[in-house]
Amino acid sequence: MQIIPPTDGIAGIDRGRGAPIVFLAGYCGNDEDWRPAVVARCKDLRGCLIDPRLDPWPEDAAALKTQTAWESYGLRTASLVAFWFSKHSLQPISLFELGWAIGQDRDVCLGVDPDYPKAADLLSRFPQVSTSVGALADVVAGCVIHTAAPQVH
Repeated sequence: MQIIPPTDGIAGIDRGRGAPIVFLAGYCGNDEDWRPAVVARCKDLRGCLIDPRLDPWPEDAAALKTQTAWESYGLRTASLVAFWFSKHSLQPISLFELGWAIGQDRDVCLGVDPDYPKAADLLSRFPQVSTSVGALADVVAGCVIHTAAPQVH
């Protein structure tokens, strides 16, 4: 899989069109970077992974606006949005993105750490979503299944 970081801009996302595109949504804190595990396990799959993690996170308004626009474009372009809800934070932006993705009838894979403070709420509110609790590997499995399926987009 090709990795598309924010530094590639919107043109980087556009280069991935025509193949499965997975947006990696969820926790971005420094105490747990879950994305490398997903990237490592998916490296031989076809398609692209949009990884919005940017280190350091933009502090000035212009850079933050650029990052937010890039993420929004990536979410709209992705054929699957893979979420990981870590125990380290409530992740209000990820919750917003999850609600948006479900409201837009996007394909979603939802992974939830069993110690995530709102795990029961998430799982009871979104029964229509492919969910997994406790195993980041299940988020990877969702990516694998999605990228192996024929694309209709």
